[in-house]
Amino acid sequence: MRILVAKFTLEANEHVPMMCDLDNTAISFGKEALSHMQLGDVFNREDIEVIPVICADAACSGVMKKEAFEYIEGSILRAICENIKTLDGIYLHLHGASEVEDLGSGEHHLLEKIREIVGPYLPIAVACDPHGNLCKEYVENTTFIRSYREAPHTDIAQTVQRTCRTLIDLIEH
Repeated sequence: MRILVAKFTLEANEHVPMMCDLDNTAISFGKEALSHMQLGDVFNREDIEVIPVICADAACSGVMKKEAFEYIEGSILRAICENIKTLDGIYLHLHGASEVEDLGSGEHHLLEKIREIVGPYLPIAVACDPHGNLCKEYVENTTFIRSYREAPHTDIAQTVQRTCRTLIDLIEH
């Protein structure tokens, strides 16, 4: 099975005068990105190929500049298009409270664009922060969502790994 994985996290505060840009975002790609995604050994099986795309962590900041988001989103969408014929599922680590200049929620926009590419049936699993802004469209564009349960978020790795195990189980069955 082939599973594409990516991370985009930004907890935006529109009252912060600073705009979030790529310089304010920890970005890694490919295998390096995997080391920042807290996946553990969930995908360490001979019958699973992981397609790591990007790990973009902007932490807490102001509204993200549109160009910065388009770079992150474009990386994810290009990888999906390049692998669409052989993908069995997608795992995304999203925050749920991003805000992008002239777009609104980055997560909502990203999930909508992904669904346009993959159609209604490819499983999309999301791990996210429990206070994210999940509108009806956000939820409908995913197959399932799992949020952290602890504050402070001491269970992020556990949530990520549980989400990935559930995605694997869904694909297998």
